[in-house]
Amino acid sequence: MFKLLAKNFQHFHFGQIIGVGLYTLSLFFYHSFVNRPILGLWSYPFFVVIVFSTLLFLIILVKAWRKHSKNQQPEDHIRFGSLFFELAILFWGVAYFISTVDDSANAGRITDLNFFGSIAPIAVCFEWISLIMLLISALLFVSPLLKTKWTQTVVLILGTTIGFLLMTEGVIRGRAVIAPITQGFPTYTSALWGRYYASLNQEGFRDLEHSKSKDPETHRLLVVGDSFAFGDGLKSIQDRIGSQVVKRLITQTNEKWEVINASRGDTHTLEHIEFLKAGLNYKPDVIFLLYVFNDIDYLFPVTPRKDFSALSRFLFINSYLFQEIYLRVRRIKAQYFAEEKTDFDPYLDHSILSRHLQDISKFVKLASRHGALVRVIPFAIDITFKDTLRDRYQSFLDECEVANIPVWSIEKVFDNFQFSQLVVNNMDTHPNELANRVAAEEIAKQLLRELGN
Repeated sequence: MFKLLAKNFQHFHFGQIIGVGLYTLSLFFYHSFVNRPILGLWSYPFFVVIVFSTLLFLIILVKAWRKHSKNQQPEDHIRFGSLFFELAILFWGVAYFISTVDDSANAGRITDLNFFGSIAPIAVCFEWISLIMLLISALLFVSPLLKTKWTQTVVLILGTTIGFLLMTEGVIRGRAVIAPITQGFPTYTSALWGRYYASLNQEGFRDLEHSKSKDPETHRLLVVGDSFAFGDGLKSIQDRIGSQVVKRLITQTNEKWEVINASRGDTHTLEHIEFLKAGLNYKPDVIFLLYVFNDIDYLFPVTPRKDFSALSRFLFINSYLFQEIYLRVRRIKAQYFAEEKTDFDPYLDHSILSRHLQDISKFVKLASRHGALVRVIPFAIDITFKDTLRDRYQSFLDECEVANIPVWSIEKVFDNFQFSQLVVNNMDTHPNELANRVAAEEIAKQLLRELGN
């Protein structure tokens, strides 16, 4: 029975029909982001992809139909190379469809040459199975063509190496699906962590839903910021600074407090002003701008960005394993091979910093006009291992004072800790639960003192 099914499966291209069919169907769920001249749905380049994929599917379908209409019988023996190829296409098409059902935007990733970069858990596994099937198929197709011992040895070594890499790819994908972590970089493992732990509310922020009508007996704290306020690497929002501060306020004042978070990773001050506008609808009594020393990015780039060659980029978006290798090579280069940093620091440039402080002042004035107590809180744990960063922190405080920006320092609270104790993990240097808790204790003290005054 199995032999009969296998022979028909490979002979009539059922794997290709189902796999390519599901992939082609997925394309119709996609809507182009910018230009949509075709039916108000797709750009011209994406429409070409749809047409090409549809034609490919029809060709496969017609080829199978002709074999069926001519009553062409499958060969007596199973050609395992063809069988595994059919299975590879089947698993890949199913994975692509699952990824599209998960998020319709994923249907367009084919235009980015992203064939195996899903973050839908089942699709992640099916893509890996497809890669394994492709390798087995390729080896089965090539092996009969090898006539010399030298070519057989080369293919054996090459196949073993690729097989080992694919098995490692599978282990990394399995770990990412089962126990993802943040890596301080836009990787699939980080994205899976966000999928599991960072659910967003209707406003697009990592927070609970809040009523815009405020209970007169409840005080509200609004926290605005980037990934530090968002809580990258913190599985529970209760471990973030805002929640920790409110927890202490409730204990100390015996009054009701509610924390509202308006933050998003990789954002800057101009975007934080927009977050503030959204947060003001909830009538907060206290507003914190949780400041990080890359919020000046819009005036001068501070955050390192991905810089790939075409090949590296292709591997990065298609391989979990390559992402892990890339991060570790990047880290080693930064630690051991980078020369003493002499890059321009915008925080030491008076003209750039002055311009930036004007935008922070806009944030403060907008918050203050609505009657809230507003404070800017620079959050930097890297000052624990570099004196130059501590000097920058103090200089920023001084410049804020000159610009009449109300700022609270939490510089001293990390003095008794090592940097490694304060970070999420050895790949991600965002503040962990301990760092947030220690910072919150100092902030709560300052806020209680301010409220008392």
